[in-house]
Amino acid sequence: MAIAGLIVDANEVRSLTRDFVALKIRHFSPKMAGVSSLDFITAEVKGTQLLSLHRASSRNHRRQARRFLDELMTILEDHSVQVIGRVWIKQAGTPIDVRTRYGYAVQDFAKQFQLDLEQSDAEGIIVADSREHKLNVQVAHSVFTQKWRSGGDPYPRVGEVPLFAASDNHAGLQLADHVVTTLLFTIATAAYGLNFPNAVHTPEAYAQIRERYAPRLKPLVRWVKATDMIASRPSSLLLAT
Repeated sequence: MAIAGLIVDANEVRSLTRDFVALKIRHFSPKMAGVSSLDFITAEVKGTQLLSLHRASSRNHRRQARRFLDELMTILEDHSVQVIGRVWIKQAGTPIDVRTRYGYAVQDFAKQFQLDLEQSDAEGIIVADSREHKLNVQVAHSVFTQKWRSGGDPYPRVGEVPLFAASDNHAGLQLADHVVTTLLFTIATAAYGLNFPNAVHTPEAYAQIRERYAPRLKPLVRWVKATDMIASRPSSLLLAT
């Protein structure tokens, strides 16, 4: 299980959105067919779709996925985007309490965002990918209880509890989907994963992604923590090169 967030300067949002839409047009133009240019942002290219291309038997599909991810990394670098992430490695077939861990992860992200805002003497808000209503309420309230506790607000520069939006409308949320699905998840699988018969997500399947992108991702990471529930290996292994 992996969750990721991006820290983006408000002054970069407009140009970042323009660059990401242009990236989608270059590599997935059929999805834009018959779509008004102002609607291009809503034609999503999901991280899971890119993963399928990475694993495809077609060399052209694998090349397409690699080029897309190369250019996506360049967008992150050019716009000084910082990455925060949380990863859990578990045994196959072992259940994990997604709701609870998601809430704790968002609290961790709020803490890291607060530290970044202090360093840059700025204020900000958290925009999260909307899930089901009940989960949205639970996650937002987990931050509310922190901000309004009697001991003081630990995130005074974070102006509100997390706001939830449809990823169809936000380049930042779509970029975060690719970071968590095609980068953090695959790199974690390659670093910590085990091989199982007939498994789709294996260390071998994603070893090349880790080798190619971990060195580029590492300088962008503000904070990432991996919890290895199989062998207690450290977080430092994730992006080790």
